[in-house]
Amino acid sequence: MAVSAAVSDVGLRRASQEDAHGASDLHGVYVVADGMGGESAGEVAASIAVAEALASAVAAPPSADGESVARTAALAAHGAVAAAAVGSRTGMGCTIVVAVLRGRRVSVAHVGDSRAYVYSRRGGLRRLTSDHAHPVAKNVLLRAVGGRGGDSPDVSSDEIPPGGVLMLCTDGLHGPVDDAVTSRAMGATIGRGVGACARELVKEAMAAGGPDNVTAMVVEP
Repeated sequence: MAVSAAVSDVGLRRASQEDAHGASDLHGVYVVADGMGGESAGEVAASIAVAEALASAVAAPPSADGESVARTAALAAHGAVAAAAVGSRTGMGCTIVVAVLRGRRVSVAHVGDSRAYVYSRRGGLRRLTSDHAHPVAKNVLLRAVGGRGGDSPDVSSDEIPPGGVLMLCTDGLHGPVDDAVTSRAMGATIGRGVGACARELVKEAMAAGGPDNVTAMVVEP
């Protein structure tokens, strides 16, 4: 069975936490989301998305194709957030990245700019997702769960090499922290376990100014 750990921090410039995450090592399902919207709507959107995606993926039979499970989970999140976006919560949404492990093979569905990476000492850090964000105004999402493009998650699969790990994160990490720094931090700590690695990644985000909520989840197959 896989082993995972996730660490979240509100950051140094935000008043509230709008990231959310969930995991089931037993079922090999991992989810990270980053909310957006006025008042507490972003927090609500991310929480709904994670809960719906996790429930959907956990309910899938073990024999189900990983990409299909991940896609269905992301779509379940989109539908639930869109349905809840009424009244004061109109316009709320979030990013999402869903990862489904089948042995060392990982299938990923994502919407927005939360990311999935694979890290190994031999291969370094390799990104599995491409951000759905404006090429210049990076904080402007081109797709969002509950909003435009949320019904079109990107889905792909890859292999995690022996000794490697999966890492999911919000833009609170990959925004202020360069991938080269992330790779060095993971290399220096992964030998101490997934928890130590996740904590170090969040520490790097704080050292870079902590401009946003940050979540890092590390999974060892």
